[in-house]
Parts: sequence; C-alpha cells; structure tokens
Amino acid sequence: MKKSISFTILVSLLILVLLTSTSCDKIFNTTSGQQTTTTQGQTTTTTTSQTSTTQTTTTTTTTAQAGTWSFLGPSNVDGTDIAISPNDPQTIYLASNGGGIYKSTDGGVSWTTKNSTLLNANICAVAVDPYNSNVVYAASVEYPIMGLFRSIDGGDQWSTVITDSPVNEVYIDPSNSNIVYAAIHAQGLWKSTDGGNTWAVTGIASAIVNAVAVDPNNSNIVYAGGENWGDTELGGLFRSTNGGATFQSNGPYGKLIYCIAIDPSNTNRVYVGAKGPWDIPSSGLWRTNDAGVSWQSIAFGSYEIQSLLINPSLPNELYAIAITGNREGAMPNAVPYITVDYGMTWREISVGLSTTSTLRLVSDGHGEIYLGAYYGVYKLN
Repeated sequence: MKKSISFTILVSLLILVLLTSTSCDKIFNTTSGQQTTTTQGQTTTTTTSQTSTTQTTTTTTTTAQAGTWSFLGPSNVDGTDIAISPNDPQTIYLASNGGGIYKSTDGGVSWTTKNSTLLNANICAVAVDPYNSNVVYAASVEYPIMGLFRSIDGGDQWSTVITDSPVNEVYIDPSNSNIVYAAIHAQGLWKSTDGGNTWAVTGIASAIVNAVAVDPNNSNIVYAGGENWGDTELGGLFRSTNGGATFQSNGPYGKLIYCIAIDPSNTNRVYVGAKGPWDIPSSGLWRTNDAGVSWQSIAFGSYEIQSLLINPSLPNELYAIAITGNREGAMPNAVPYITVDYGMTWREISVGLSTTSTLRLVSDGHGEIYLGAYYGVYKLN
C-alpha cells in the first residue's frame, strides 16, 4: 500500500516537472502593467480592478489565443484609418495622410486610389455604410482640404457634406445608416438624419470629441468621449438617451477618452480607452456592466488605449491597441492585444507585423479581424 502511494506521488511529481518545463509566452497583467508567464497558453493571473466606489481583486485562469498577421497592402502609404462594410466584407477602405483613400474589392489582394477630389488630402477617418459598401464618408481635419466628404459610388466621386470645418471623426449608426455623427474639432458633435445632406449640432456644442458609439439596439442611446468639456480640461465620457439632443456625464471621470466599444450581446456592457491628465495619471481600459452607473479599471493602467474591438460573434473576445511608448512621437509604439475573458487577462498579438505603429482594429462582421497601420492593412490569421 505504501509503495503504491509513493509510486503515485512520484508520477505526479514527474508530470508537474514536465508541465512547468514547457515554453512560456508573455501575458499582460491587466492592472499593474507587468507581465506573467503562461504555459502552453494557460496562465493564472491575479488582477486588481477598481470601480468608482470599490476595489476588487480576482484570480483568473484562462487560455490565451494566439494569432499571426498577414500584410495585405497597399505599400508605401501613411495610413490613418480603416473601414469594412459587413454588407461586402471583401471591400476595404484605407484612409491616409497625403494620399486620400485607398480601396480594395478583393479582400486586400489589390488596391486602387479613390481620390477624384481628395488628391493629396490628409484623411484622418473613414466610415462605410454597414448596409451599402458604396456609401463612404471621409473626414479631414487639416489642409489642403478639410471637412467631411461623401461618396455614393464606392469612392469614384466625392461630394462635400461639411465644408471648411476640421472633422476628426465620423460614425454611422449601426442600425440606421441615415444617422451619421461627425466630430468637429473644438466645435462639438454634429448629427445628420438624412445620410449627410443636412446637419445639426447635438447636445455637445463646443468640445473636442474623439470617439462616438451608438447602441446597436437603440439609436437613442449615444456615447461620446473626448476632452475639453465646458470649463474643464479633464474630458470624460458622456451619454445621451434621446439621440444626442442632450448628454449627461457618464464616467469614467476626469479622463480623456479615445475609443468606445459597446458589447452587442449586452449593451449595458461598455468599454472605453482612456488617458489620465497630468494630475490624474490613471489611463488604460475601463468597463461598465450597468451602462455607466459604475466603472472598473480592468487593464493597461499606465497605457493609453487607441482602438477597441469586440468580436461580434464572441463577446468575451476583445481586441485593443495599447500605446506603450510616447504618443507625441511621429510613430508611437502601439501594439495590439487580445483577451478572451472580458478583459481580465491579455496577450500581445504582434507576430507578422512589420511595424509597432498600429492604428485601428475592425471586423468584417463575419469573423475576420483586420488592422490598419501606418504602413497598410493586416489581417489576423
């Protein structure tokens, strides 16, 4: 009997040694910014998250998924933004500095420029109608031309729908593409209900809006985040329940908001990427599960988040681009990460990228993930 027990213990110890001697990968500790190790994609991570009133610590064991990126092109571009319509996932639009709009209709195999009136324009944002990939909006915030431009023929011809105003973001309501929001630099948030033909100022009339998101199930619920709200430089997230007519502060408070993602499976769950001002240094990723009543700081506490994407098919799977270097530089060190447990643990996914200056994550609505970077478009394998 004793020999049997001893033999069992010996076998258990040998298995433990074999498991702990396998190769290790890096996992991001969501709250401290440190890294722990994972064995064969498995990790146990202790995380600390904060709400507006409480602090909780949880230990989570999860399996991190890996992936590699493939470069799709175009080459030698200074990319700024990317857009894909779920209506036509083979059609990809890439905005660029000084090169206008690039378009692919074969999933990135080949590219053409679509710049009949956008030649040499510095396009900072692009959005495509989720129901019609031929309807595209391009925003410019600086000379030689600035404003918001619309094409209804896939980029062959462009018309100006907002003239001589610096537009730094454009967002199309995912359930009603006639509703379009345009963030005008230092002039608040504008709204069109007729596909860009006419515009009206929303309840945010004078601010720098960096990000907009609309509840996919309710067009009346609108989130806007940015900086310079009213008399304060602290910025924050604001929420409207009447289609943007009025906005109320929604937290996280005192942050500069760069991106917003609403979980389509539970629209009370919202993620925001934030930056803390000099006297409030906490940045990183924040989450609410109750439409903004309370917030948790769940990841990347010392880093800014430049882009967020929830996998529409797997709401537990979230992608983020974290700026781990100086944002003020011409080419900030911005790296993509993935979580498969609603943001509790993260893994860097940069294999295959020839640059760490990444910009925007998008989904084609059919399970494929794309990345816009300074030097073109990548697809996650």
